Amino acid sequence: MKLDRGPLTFTRKSSKVYEPIRVIVFLSNRCTYERHSLLLKAMQADPSFDLRLILSGGLVENNKLRVFIHNKYKSTDIILADYDGTLQSMARSTATISSGTCDAIERFNPHVCIAIADRFEVLPFAMAVAYAKVPLIHIQAFERSGNIDDRVRDAVSSLADVHLVSHRHAAMRGYDMGHRDIYVTGCPSTDRCRQFLGAPKGNHILFMYHPVTTDIDGSVKEMMVALGHVRGYCIENSIDLYIFAPNNDPGYKKIRESFIFRTQREKFFENLPGKQFYRLLSQAIMIVGNSSAGLREASYLGVKAINVGLRQLHRICSNNVIACTADQVALAMEEQMEVAPSELFGNGRAVGEIITVLKRYTWERKPKEKTN
Repeated sequence: MKLDRGPLTFTRKSSKVYEPIRVIVFLSNRCTYERHSLLLKAMQADPSFDLRLILSGGLVENNKLRVFIHNKYKSTDIILADYDGTLQSMARSTATISSGTCDAIERFNPHVCIAIADRFEVLPFAMAVAYAKVPLIHIQAFERSGNIDDRVRDAVSSLADVHLVSHRHAAMRGYDMGHRDIYVTGCPSTDRCRQFLGAPKGNHILFMYHPVTTDIDGSVKEMMVALGHVRGYCIENSIDLYIFAPNNDPGYKKIRESFIFRTQREKFFENLPGKQFYRLLSQAIMIVGNSSAGLREASYLGVKAINVGLRQLHRICSNNVIACTADQVALAMEEQMEVAPSELFGNGRAVGEIITVLKRYTWERKPKEKTN
Protein backbone atom coordinates (compact mmCIF):
# COMPACT_ATOMS: atom_id res chain seq x y z
CA MET A 1 0.00 0.00 0.00
CA LYS A 2 1.63 3.21 -1.15
CA LEU A 3 1.03 6.34 0.89
CA ASP A 4 2.46 9.69 -0.19
CA ARG A 5 4.12 11.04 2.96
CA GLY A 6 4.45 14.74 2.29
CA PRO A 7 5.19 17.49 4.81
CA LEU A 8 2.70 17.94 7.64
CA THR A 9 0.84 20.82 6.00
CA PHE A 10 -2.40 21.53 4.20
CA THR A 11 -0.47 22.21 0.97
CA ARG A 12 1.11 19.25 -0.81
CA LYS A 13 4.34 19.42 -2.74
CA SER A 14 2.44 18.71 -5.95
CA SER A 15 0.33 21.38 -7.59
CA LYS A 16 -2.22 18.74 -8.55
CA VAL A 17 -5.78 19.07 -7.27
CA TYR A 18 -7.13 15.79 -5.93
CA GLU A 19 -10.66 14.49 -5.73
CA PRO A 20 -12.25 14.59 -2.24
CA ILE A 21 -11.11 11.93 0.21
CA ARG A 22 -13.83 9.33 0.52
CA VAL A 23 -13.88 8.38 4.20
CA ILE A 24 -15.87 5.77 6.13
CA VAL A 25 -16.09 6.27 9.91
CA PHE A 26 -17.44 3.42 12.04
CA LEU A 27 -19.51 4.28 15.14
CA SER A 28 -21.04 1.79 17.56
CA ASN A 29 -22.01 3.62 20.76
CA ARG A 30 -23.18 7.03 21.96
CA CYS A 31 -19.96 7.88 23.81
CA THR A 32 -17.80 7.43 20.72
CA TYR A 33 -20.17 9.56 18.66
CA GLU A 34 -20.32 12.38 21.20
CA ARG A 35 -16.56 12.46 21.69
CA HIS A 36 -15.95 12.71 17.94
CA SER A 37 -18.96 14.74 16.82
CA LEU A 38 -16.87 17.89 16.26
CA LEU A 39 -14.47 15.89 14.09
CA LEU A 40 -17.36 14.52 12.02
CA LYS A 41 -18.84 18.01 11.72
CA ALA A 42 -15.51 19.42 10.52
CA MET A 43 -15.08 16.66 7.95
CA GLN A 44 -18.61 17.09 6.65
CA ALA A 45 -18.12 20.85 6.22
CA ASP A 46 -14.74 20.48 4.48
CA PRO A 47 -14.96 19.99 0.68
CA SER A 48 -11.74 17.96 0.89
CA PHE A 49 -13.75 15.08 2.34
CA ASP A 50 -16.62 12.89 1.18
CA LEU A 51 -17.84 11.41 4.46
CA ARG A 52 -19.91 8.30 5.11
CA LEU A 53 -20.79 6.78 8.49
CA ILE A 54 -21.45 3.16 9.41
CA LEU A 55 -23.66 2.84 12.50
CA SER A 56 -23.98 -0.36 14.50
CA GLY A 57 -24.14 -1.66 18.05
CA GLY A 58 -25.71 0.60 20.65
CA LEU A 59 -26.27 3.42 18.16
CA VAL A 60 -28.63 1.23 16.16
CA GLU A 61 -30.51 0.11 19.28
CA ASN A 62 -30.91 3.74 20.33
CA ASN A 63 -33.65 4.81 17.92
CA LYS A 64 -33.67 8.48 18.88
CA LEU A 65 -29.93 8.95 18.49
CA ARG A 66 -29.81 6.80 15.35
CA VAL A 67 -32.44 8.96 13.63
CA PHE A 68 -30.67 12.13 14.75
CA ILE A 69 -27.33 11.02 13.27
CA HIS A 70 -28.96 9.71 10.11
CA ASN A 71 -30.68 13.06 9.52
CA LYS A 72 -27.54 15.05 10.27
CA TYR A 73 -25.27 12.94 8.08
CA LYS A 74 -27.16 11.86 4.99
CA SER A 75 -24.59 9.28 3.90
CA THR A 76 -25.01 6.60 6.56
CA ASP A 77 -25.12 2.82 6.48
CA ILE A 78 -26.75 0.85 9.29
CA ILE A 79 -25.64 -2.65 10.27
CA LEU A 80 -28.24 -4.44 12.38
CA ALA A 81 -26.13 -6.79 14.51
CA ASP A 82 -27.85 -9.60 16.43
CA TYR A 83 -26.74 -8.43 19.86
CA ASP A 84 -28.81 -8.82 23.02
CA GLY A 85 -26.24 -8.12 25.72
CA THR A 86 -24.89 -11.66 26.08
CA LEU A 87 -21.40 -12.97 25.37
CA GLN A 88 -22.80 -15.39 22.80
CA SER A 89 -24.58 -12.68 20.84
CA MET A 90 -21.44 -10.53 21.05
CA ALA A 91 -19.57 -13.21 19.12
CA ARG A 92 -22.37 -13.63 16.57
CA SER A 93 -22.68 -9.91 15.94
CA THR A 94 -19.04 -9.62 14.92
CA ALA A 95 -19.75 -11.72 11.83
CA THR A 96 -22.69 -9.49 10.91
CA ILE A 97 -20.61 -6.33 11.27
CA SER A 98 -17.79 -7.75 9.17
CA SER A 99 -20.18 -8.69 6.39
CA GLY A 100 -21.97 -5.34 6.51
CA THR A 101 -18.67 -3.50 6.34
CA CYS A 102 -17.70 -5.40 3.20
CA ASP A 103 -20.99 -4.38 1.59
CA ALA A 104 -20.43 -0.72 2.50
CA ILE A 105 -16.90 -0.77 1.11
CA GLU A 106 -18.13 -2.21 -2.18
CA ARG A 107 -20.79 0.48 -2.51
CA PHE A 108 -18.73 3.49 -1.42
CA ASN A 109 -15.20 2.51 -2.55
CA PRO A 110 -13.49 4.55 0.20
CA HIS A 111 -9.95 5.90 0.04
CA VAL A 112 -9.56 5.42 3.80
CA CYS A 113 -11.55 4.15 6.80
CA ILE A 114 -11.44 5.26 10.44
CA ALA A 115 -11.79 3.00 13.48
CA ILE A 116 -12.10 4.51 16.95
CA ALA A 117 -10.98 3.16 20.32
CA ASP A 118 -11.63 -0.37 21.57
CA ARG A 119 -15.27 -1.42 21.47
CA PHE A 120 -15.67 -5.07 20.44
CA GLU A 121 -17.65 -4.01 17.36
CA VAL A 122 -14.61 -2.12 16.05
CA LEU A 123 -12.52 -5.27 15.51
CA PRO A 124 -14.68 -6.93 12.79
CA PHE A 125 -14.92 -3.55 11.04
CA ALA A 126 -11.13 -3.17 11.07
CA MET A 127 -10.59 -6.74 9.91
CA ALA A 128 -12.94 -6.29 6.94
CA VAL A 129 -11.25 -3.01 5.99
CA ALA A 130 -7.78 -4.58 6.13
CA TYR A 131 -8.77 -7.57 3.99
CA ALA A 132 -10.37 -5.20 1.49
CA LYS A 133 -6.94 -3.49 1.23
CA VAL A 134 -8.31 -0.09 2.25
CA PRO A 135 -6.01 2.09 4.40
CA LEU A 136 -7.15 2.18 8.03
CA ILE A 137 -6.69 4.93 10.64
CA HIS A 138 -7.04 4.06 14.32
CA ILE A 139 -7.97 6.86 16.73
CA GLN A 140 -7.14 6.43 20.47
CA ALA A 141 -4.61 3.73 19.65
CA PHE A 142 -2.18 2.04 22.08
CA GLU A 143 -3.91 3.04 25.33
CA ARG A 144 -4.24 0.56 28.19
CA SER A 145 -7.28 -0.02 30.37
CA GLY A 146 -6.62 -3.38 31.99
CA ASN A 147 -9.47 -5.45 30.56
CA ILE A 148 -10.36 -7.33 27.38
CA ASP A 149 -10.59 -4.02 25.52
CA ASP A 150 -6.79 -3.98 25.45
CA ARG A 151 -6.77 -7.04 23.18
CA VAL A 152 -9.29 -5.45 20.84
CA ARG A 153 -7.37 -2.17 20.73
CA ASP A 154 -4.04 -3.86 20.03
CA ALA A 155 -5.58 -6.04 17.33
CA VAL A 156 -7.11 -3.00 15.62
CA SER A 157 -3.79 -1.16 15.87
CA SER A 158 -2.04 -4.10 14.22
CA LEU A 159 -4.51 -3.89 11.33
CA ALA A 160 -4.20 -0.09 11.03
CA ASP A 161 -1.81 1.90 8.84
CA VAL A 162 -1.92 5.25 10.65
CA HIS A 163 -2.32 5.69 14.39
CA LEU A 164 -3.70 8.80 16.12
CA VAL A 165 -3.07 8.76 19.86
CA SER A 166 -4.27 10.84 22.77
CA HIS A 167 -0.95 11.25 24.60
CA ARG A 168 2.77 10.65 24.32
CA HIS A 169 2.66 7.58 26.58
CA ALA A 170 0.47 5.81 24.03
CA ALA A 171 2.80 6.91 21.23
CA MET A 172 5.82 5.47 23.04
CA ARG A 173 4.01 2.19 23.54
CA GLY A 174 3.13 2.07 19.85
CA TYR A 175 6.76 2.61 18.86
CA ASP A 176 7.85 -0.10 21.29
CA MET A 177 5.42 -2.46 19.55
CA GLY A 178 7.10 -1.72 16.22
CA HIS A 179 4.49 0.60 14.72
CA ARG A 180 5.21 3.79 12.80
CA ASP A 181 3.03 6.57 11.36
CA ILE A 182 1.99 7.56 14.89
CA TYR A 183 0.70 11.05 15.60
CA VAL A 184 -0.05 12.58 19.01
CA THR A 185 -3.23 14.52 18.21
CA GLY A 186 -4.96 14.48 21.60
CA CYS A 187 -8.46 13.17 22.20
CA PRO A 188 -11.32 14.97 20.38
CA SER A 189 -13.36 14.87 23.58
CA THR A 190 -11.20 17.69 24.94
CA ASP A 191 -12.44 19.83 22.05
CA ARG A 192 -15.99 19.22 23.24
CA CYS A 193 -15.04 20.18 26.80
CA ARG A 194 -12.98 23.28 26.05
CA GLN A 195 -15.91 25.70 26.20
CA PHE A 196 -16.74 24.51 29.74
CA LEU A 197 -13.32 25.07 31.30
CA GLY A 198 -13.68 27.09 34.49
CA ALA A 199 -17.44 26.51 34.79
CA PRO A 200 -18.87 27.29 38.26
CA LYS A 201 -19.48 24.26 40.45
CA GLY A 202 -22.99 22.98 40.97
CA ASN A 203 -24.47 20.78 43.68
CA HIS A 204 -24.45 17.40 41.99
CA ILE A 205 -22.40 14.22 41.60
CA LEU A 206 -22.32 12.02 38.49
CA PHE A 207 -22.44 8.22 38.72
CA MET A 208 -21.38 6.21 35.67
CA TYR A 209 -20.75 2.49 35.93
CA HIS A 210 -20.31 0.01 33.07
CA PRO A 211 -20.18 -3.80 33.17
CA VAL A 212 -16.86 -5.59 33.52
CA THR A 213 -17.19 -8.33 30.90
CA THR A 214 -14.65 -10.63 32.58
CA ASP A 215 -16.75 -10.76 35.78
CA ILE A 216 -20.36 -9.80 35.05
CA ASP A 217 -21.91 -10.96 38.32
CA GLY A 218 -19.06 -9.53 40.38
CA SER A 219 -19.30 -6.15 38.65
CA VAL A 220 -23.02 -5.93 39.38
CA LYS A 221 -22.34 -6.53 43.09
CA GLU A 222 -19.50 -4.01 43.00
CA MET A 223 -21.76 -1.41 41.42
CA MET A 224 -24.46 -1.93 44.07
CA VAL A 225 -21.96 -1.44 46.91
CA ALA A 226 -20.47 1.67 45.29
CA LEU A 227 -23.87 3.16 44.52
CA GLY A 228 -24.98 2.58 48.10
CA HIS A 229 -22.05 4.64 49.38
CA VAL A 230 -22.71 7.40 46.84
CA ARG A 231 -26.40 7.56 47.74
CA GLY A 232 -25.57 7.77 51.41
CA TYR A 233 -23.09 10.59 50.83
CA CYS A 234 -25.57 12.56 48.70
CA ILE A 235 -28.39 12.18 51.22
CA GLU A 236 -26.16 13.18 54.15
CA ASN A 237 -24.86 16.27 52.33
CA SER A 238 -28.06 17.26 50.44
CA ILE A 239 -26.42 16.74 47.03
CA ASP A 240 -28.19 15.80 43.79
CA LEU A 241 -27.16 12.51 42.17
CA TYR A 242 -27.23 12.06 38.39
CA ILE A 243 -27.03 8.43 37.26
CA PHE A 244 -26.24 7.53 33.65
CA ALA A 245 -27.22 4.38 31.77
CA PRO A 246 -24.37 1.88 31.26
CA ASN A 247 -22.86 0.82 27.94
CA ASN A 248 -24.61 -2.11 26.32
CA ASP A 249 -21.83 -4.54 27.24
CA PRO A 250 -22.69 -8.03 28.50
CA GLY A 251 -24.33 -7.61 31.91
CA TYR A 252 -25.73 -4.13 31.29
CA LYS A 253 -29.34 -5.26 31.76
CA LYS A 254 -28.66 -6.35 35.34
CA ILE A 255 -27.05 -2.99 36.12
CA ARG A 256 -29.96 -1.09 34.58
CA GLU A 257 -32.40 -3.02 36.75
CA SER A 258 -30.58 -1.72 39.82
CA PHE A 259 -31.42 1.85 38.84
CA ILE A 260 -35.20 1.31 38.98
CA PHE A 261 -35.30 2.40 42.62
CA ARG A 262 -34.23 6.02 43.02
CA THR A 263 -34.24 8.47 45.89
CA GLN A 264 -35.91 11.88 45.70
CA ARG A 265 -32.71 13.72 44.73
CA GLU A 266 -31.73 11.31 41.97
CA LYS A 267 -32.13 11.64 38.21
CA PHE A 268 -31.54 8.88 35.66
CA PHE A 269 -30.34 9.73 32.16
CA GLU A 270 -30.82 7.27 29.33
CA ASN A 271 -29.55 9.61 26.65
CA LEU A 272 -28.16 13.07 27.16
CA PRO A 273 -26.79 15.20 24.32
CA GLY A 274 -23.03 15.60 24.55
CA LYS A 275 -23.12 19.33 25.18
CA GLN A 276 -25.43 18.90 28.15
CA PHE A 277 -23.38 16.02 29.54
CA TYR A 278 -20.09 17.92 29.37
CA ARG A 279 -21.73 20.93 31.03
CA LEU A 280 -22.97 18.74 33.89
CA LEU A 281 -19.55 17.11 34.20
CA SER A 282 -17.73 20.45 34.27
CA GLN A 283 -19.99 21.66 37.10
CA ALA A 284 -19.96 18.40 39.08
CA ILE A 285 -18.53 18.09 42.58
CA MET A 286 -17.10 14.76 41.41
CA ILE A 287 -17.76 11.77 39.17
CA VAL A 288 -17.90 8.25 40.62
CA GLY A 289 -17.83 4.89 38.82
CA ASN A 290 -15.63 3.13 36.29
CA SER A 291 -16.16 5.18 33.14
CA SER A 292 -13.19 6.51 31.19
CA ALA A 293 -14.92 9.92 31.34
CA GLY A 294 -13.61 10.23 34.88
CA LEU A 295 -10.04 9.81 33.68
CA ARG A 296 -10.27 11.54 30.31
CA GLU A 297 -12.76 14.43 30.20
CA ALA A 298 -12.84 14.98 33.97
CA SER A 299 -9.07 15.44 34.10
CA TYR A 300 -9.21 18.07 31.35
CA LEU A 301 -12.01 19.89 33.19
CA GLY A 302 -10.36 19.62 36.60
CA VAL A 303 -13.10 17.49 38.19
CA LYS A 304 -12.42 14.98 40.98
CA ALA A 305 -12.99 11.36 39.90
CA ILE A 306 -13.46 8.25 42.05
CA ASN A 307 -12.47 5.27 39.88
CA VAL A 308 -14.00 2.06 41.24
CA GLY A 309 -12.67 -1.42 40.60
CA LEU A 310 -10.50 -2.89 37.85
CA ARG A 311 -12.17 -1.74 34.62
CA GLN A 312 -9.66 1.12 34.16
CA LEU A 313 -6.84 -0.58 36.06
CA HIS A 314 -4.04 0.25 33.60
CA ARG A 315 -5.44 3.48 32.17
CA ILE A 316 -3.04 6.37 32.58
CA CYS A 317 -4.59 9.13 34.65
CA SER A 318 -3.99 12.60 36.02
CA ASN A 319 -4.02 13.79 39.64
CA ASN A 320 -7.81 14.17 39.62
CA VAL A 321 -8.33 10.41 40.10
CA ILE A 322 -8.65 8.39 43.30
CA ALA A 323 -8.65 4.65 42.57
CA CYS A 324 -10.40 2.43 45.10
CA THR A 325 -12.53 -0.65 45.69
CA ALA A 326 -16.28 -0.40 46.09
CA ASP A 327 -15.92 -0.69 49.86
CA GLN A 328 -13.61 2.33 49.91
CA VAL A 329 -15.87 4.71 47.95
CA ALA A 330 -17.20 6.54 51.03
CA LEU A 331 -13.69 7.32 52.28
CA ALA A 332 -12.58 8.43 48.82
CA MET A 333 -15.54 10.77 48.49
CA GLU A 334 -14.68 12.40 51.81
CA GLU A 335 -11.09 13.06 50.77
CA GLN A 336 -10.48 16.73 50.06
CA MET A 337 -8.35 17.56 47.05
CA GLU A 338 -7.60 20.50 44.80
CA VAL A 339 -7.86 19.48 41.14
CA ALA A 340 -6.35 21.59 38.38
CA PRO A 341 -7.28 21.04 34.71
CA SER A 342 -4.86 18.69 32.94
CA GLU A 343 -3.91 18.43 29.26
CA LEU A 344 -2.79 14.80 29.57
CA PHE A 345 -5.40 13.70 27.00
CA GLY A 346 -5.22 16.80 24.80
CA ASN A 347 -5.42 20.57 24.74
CA GLY A 348 -8.84 21.00 23.15
CA ARG A 349 -7.50 21.25 19.60
CA ALA A 350 -7.42 17.61 18.53
CA VAL A 351 -9.88 18.00 15.64
CA GLY A 352 -7.56 20.34 13.75
CA GLU A 353 -4.61 18.02 14.34
CA ILE A 354 -6.54 15.01 13.01
CA ILE A 355 -7.76 16.88 9.92
CA THR A 356 -4.15 17.89 9.23
CA VAL A 357 -2.98 14.27 9.37
CA LEU A 358 -5.82 13.12 7.11
CA LYS A 359 -4.78 15.65 4.50
CA ARG A 360 -1.14 14.68 4.71
CA TYR A 361 -1.66 11.55 2.61
CA THR A 362 -2.91 11.25 -0.95
CA TRP A 363 -4.56 7.88 -0.08
CA GLU A 364 -3.91 6.84 -3.70
CA ARG A 365 -6.49 9.29 -5.00
CA LYS A 366 -6.57 10.32 -8.62
CA PRO A 367 -5.81 13.96 -9.50
CA LYS A 368 -8.75 15.88 -10.93
CA GLU A 369 -8.59 16.46 -14.64
CA LYS A 370 -8.10 20.10 -15.59
CA THR A 371 -11.03 21.70 -17.37
CA ASN A 372 -10.80 24.65 -19.72
